[in-house]
Amino acid sequence: MSGVLRQHSKDNKKEARDRCVEMLSAVKVPNPDKRIDGYSFELSGGMRQRVMIATALLTSPDLLIADEPTTALDVTVQEKILDLILEVKERFLMSVILITHDLGVVARTCDNVLVLKNGTKQEYGDTEQIFYSPEAEHTQELLLKSRELDRPLQKTESNVVLQTSATIKKLSVFFPIPKNNFFSKTEHLKAVNNLSFDIKEGEILGVVGESGSGKSTLARSILKLQEPTSGSIVVFGQNILKMNSKQTKKFRKNIQVVFQDPFSSLNPRMTVSEILAEPLDSFFPKTKKREAIQKITRYLDDVGLEASFLGRYPHELSGGQCQRVAIARALISKPKLLVCDEAVSALDASIRSEIIELLLKLKQHKKLTMIFIAHDLVVVKNICDRVLVMKNGVLIEQGKTNTVFQNPSNQYTKDLLDSVPVPDPRLEKEKYLKRLINRN
Repeated sequence: MSGVLRQHSKDNKKEARDRCVEMLSAVKVPNPDKRIDGYSFELSGGMRQRVMIATALLTSPDLLIADEPTTALDVTVQEKILDLILEVKERFLMSVILITHDLGVVARTCDNVLVLKNGTKQEYGDTEQIFYSPEAEHTQELLLKSRELDRPLQKTESNVVLQTSATIKKLSVFFPIPKNNFFSKTEHLKAVNNLSFDIKEGEILGVVGESGSGKSTLARSILKLQEPTSGSIVVFGQNILKMNSKQTKKFRKNIQVVFQDPFSSLNPRMTVSEILAEPLDSFFPKTKKREAIQKITRYLDDVGLEASFLGRYPHELSGGQCQRVAIARALISKPKLLVCDEAVSALDASIRSEIIELLLKLKQHKKLTMIFIAHDLVVVKNICDRVLVMKNGVLIEQGKTNTVFQNPSNQYTKDLLDSVPVPDPRLEKEKYLKRLINRN
């Protein structure tokens, strides 16, 4: 960060560092004086996004182009970041181009809206005019899908006793924090702290909480990608921490993951066809070439992509298209447990709705069990049977989705729910004015 500032200003090394710490604090990065000396791989996805926003604001630019600036952030931090961008815009008379698929974010932030489809302008106008009197069919479709997701949840509770797919007991994952000097005592970041819960067969378990609350660390532990500090993880009757290499390979077939950042999880040197063929080669080596091509094409179609995408590379796809390829890759090995780490965060309202419907069909017809990690509480409300609420690595609240969302017992959960943006500009303006009044 300091390199960016020194490139564009006359600040010395100390002044640049102080300015960076100040900006990290402004975007709510905890312990900014310590975090500034850390590396990006030590941060959660949301934390990395906040660092990027802080870096962009360091030089107080005249024009800020924000391309999905809050996609990786939870709703409470998203609210603060959007308010911060608005405050900086007013303070420095800065213009902002905000690119987003979240219509709630548009309603909260924007003065004017440009709606695009396949690189073509659908319509342009004042935010209220676009939201309340849209003319283009595509705009109407986007708004309809967004409002469908935001409707009150109506779920039927089943009385069937489900078997347990996974049991997590007293799980803790601690990371050492770099020492300031040789003599100081080593401190630990408690990413997951004494967590216990079950995952039932055929259910979708939601995991929500602020960025850095330990959601992704929990997922990596269950996937056997992160060694826990203590505790046990039993999946399908096996303690995964005691598996040998042969057992681990079999375990990999039955549990798959869709990561938050598809660009990082897809091999840039492989075509879409090669990416989807890889799990088939690994888990079903006897699959004939013709049968493999048919399976690849079918799963690609299931996530809304045509066969013409098979020869493309990840850099030739949009973020949403890459995420759909990642979902198809995870499903093609026919797993019993699917871990979705922000699996729909990169998708627009219409595609997000389609992917959610796909996941629900898979759950119903194939008895697929899912751990659904997300900061989008509207999606969690509509897709999950039960939900865990995490904060700073600790389990704050858990229960059936209906119960937790309609009658949250913890203030932290209430704050999360209150921060969800809705596609209604007038309502969002009222909420913003109330926040300003409360701060003053």
